Amino acid sequence: MFHKFFMKKIRKKLGVEYKLRRHFGKDAHHHHPHIHKHYNPDKPLISLSVAQRGEYEFITTLCDHEMEHRLMEMGFIPQTKIKVIENPDSSGAVFIEIKGSKLALNSKIANDILVTAII
Repeated sequence: MFHKFFMKKIRKKLGVEYKLRRHFGKDAHHHHPHIHKHYNPDKPLISLSVAQRGEYEFITTLCDHEMEHRLMEMGFIPQTKIKVIENPDSSGAVFIEIKGSKLALNSKIANDILVTAII
């Protein structure tokens, strides 16, 4: 019980940095084998919550398994193109287009979605 509480505090404190290390660390292939195959380290990863208008390529999520599954059902599959239609500010919804469907994602979910810009 104490260990779970302690680890939760550490994860919260480290935030995205911890999540990125978990996904892209040396043992990342055990958690998400598809990441290394689709990730190009020359392109910087950004969170969808800070993405400006334009086209991006979906890389991975940093959320729990249940939310990851729900996002996959909506079309968030690695190497899928995402078009950011509107991103008014970091506290509001992000409006995107993915696979012909338009979606509005709240900032918490958008913060856990990592993309790279398509140049």
